[in-house]
Amino acid sequence: MLANNRMTLIPVAVSLGLILAGCGNSDTSKAGQPKPGSTPAPAAAPQAAAKTPEAKPAEWIAPSRNWPDTLRWTFDSASEHVQDGLLMRLRAEVVQNLIPGQYKDTKPLQCGLLMTLRPIPEWPLARGLVIDSVVLHDPVSGKVFPALPIKPGERSYESQTVRSSFGTIMTKPYTPNVTEGQLLQPTVYMHWDKRQIVAVLRPVPLKFLRGEEQ
Repeated sequence: MLANNRMTLIPVAVSLGLILAGCGNSDTSKAGQPKPGSTPAPAAAPQAAAKTPEAKPAEWIAPSRNWPDTLRWTFDSASEHVQDGLLMRLRAEVVQNLIPGQYKDTKPLQCGLLMTLRPIPEWPLARGLVIDSVVLHDPVSGKVFPALPIKPGERSYESQTVRSSFGTIMTKPYTPNVTEGQLLQPTVYMHWDKRQIVAVLRPVPLKFLRGEEQ
């Protein structure tokens, strides 16, 4: 009988040991959790966000204070000019408007301009740049057409780059005797605050505008 009782107690003791071990693991998994009624430890303070370095001042701004009152810039084959680190890209398109019904069929001469300017550290700095007029010159015949007044169109500013469009003011349409494809050289007159800039562009071929889809 005693032997039988001992054999019965052994598996019971093993079972109790396993249960106690399981309870011990359960308590260990709950370690670190706040007890009821206790105050939770304060969370670690978040690290301060890294400061974004400010854009460096454009190198051309200091030299520009010594620019003369009138500057004459000649643009290269890429329609670009660089002055003390300031890049200006100025592309022109010259058309004669032949669309029926527009401008009372006067078939006027029109000029569109696309300008890219960088680096401009602050947008208000570029707002002082205004294109006043464009004078077209026929390099073959030497003829100079009357100035076409220009008005600004859309402008955008991103990553220190300003992109602007300009077009002809059609209050007084001008209709010259021209042929499609002939070369005309634009000279753009603009002012930037108190300075005048005369931009001489490369000749561009004249296009006939026959439909609005063009």
